[in-house]
Amino acid sequence: GETRDGDGAAWRGDDSAAGTRGDAPAALPGRLDDDIDLGARLRVTGTAWRADPGDRAVLVIDANGPVEVLAPPHGALAAASALRRGLVAVTSGLPPPGGGLIAGLAVGDTSAVDPALDAAMKTSSLSHLTAVSGANCALVVALAFGAAALCRAPRGVRVLTGLGALTAFVVLVSPEPSVVRAGAMAAIAMLGILLGRPGAGLSLLTTAVVVLLLADPWLGLSLGFALSAAATGALLVGAGPLADGLSRWMPRPLALGVSVPLAAQLACGPLIVLISPQLSVYGVVANMIAAPAAPLGTIVGLAACVGAGIPLLGSGLAALAWLPAAWIAGTATTFADLPGAVVAWPEGFGGLAALAVLGGAVAALIVPGHPRVRAAAVLLVA
Repeated sequence: GETRDGDGAAWRGDDSAAGTRGDAPAALPGRLDDDIDLGARLRVTGTAWRADPGDRAVLVIDANGPVEVLAPPHGALAAASALRRGLVAVTSGLPPPGGGLIAGLAVGDTSAVDPALDAAMKTSSLSHLTAVSGANCALVVALAFGAAALCRAPRGVRVLTGLGALTAFVVLVSPEPSVVRAGAMAAIAMLGILLGRPGAGLSLLTTAVVVLLLADPWLGLSLGFALSAAATGALLVGAGPLADGLSRWMPRPLALGVSVPLAAQLACGPLIVLISPQLSVYGVVANMIAAPAAPLGTIVGLAACVGAGIPLLGSGLAALAWLPAAWIAGTATTFADLPGAVVAWPEGFGGLAALAVLGGAVAALIVPGHPRVRAAAVLLVA
């Protein structure tokens, strides 16, 4: 049979019993070659069987030979592939580990990230920076919308410019669950601006999640989608009250800086232990130190990606993007090497429930509340 779209998302073959041909979602166990791009047409020979009930794939193919690339991607997917490869090429000569991190920051391409750096990023709770997140989508839309506004374009043109930039960015980085969530939120926000009814952040998040789950119910089984939604919801709902509580003990600007990564870690920690049963002790501090460099690395990295084919321009922008990337990589490795960087935690849903309760107790200690609730939270944390 043939698989299509480099991720092995579809299978075409002959049904010997029915004598018909058709397409069906399929899964190829194992990792495909990094040289295979989204949109490529592939051929693989192997044994196929039905996937488990509830899985997105209808067939699972156990390949018994190499995957043959019949045709590369074409159209927009070919352009996106060329841009990604161009960015990797212009950053390949930059000093590691920062050089390998630029493509991850800008377009989510982690093929050049050193395994040691990847482990350090996970240990220090900075791995979200090597994958495209909602922050990247927000930056792209804001830059495009702002550029149209500076040109005094009417509201409709500003919205179309923002949506066009968002669409191009999603194609460039590939529609991962976190990107789909962020893109849906941005698109709904742009629609609200066009209609003169801008929505609050929480309403945008809930609307985007409901629409996406109705359109693609399998996103409900995606841990990446759950982490993205949980982190965004925590920032919208929890960062403010946490900052108010922390401001009793520290300056307000510092409290705001601590509350953002703390809210995200409290919300995402219980989900993360499902795949890695450990806690990052210095994650909040590491995110505070790395946070200022992330937007700069993303913006300059995207500029280097677009200009990669232009002599000197692409390499010059890549060299500039190396500075924030090296800062983030240095932060990750420094905190990962500290003693006690991670603490083991019970795995499975029991660990999830225990960490969720502990996170709630920590939030109750910080946010002003009833004295009895605080006393119970103190005992629970102890």
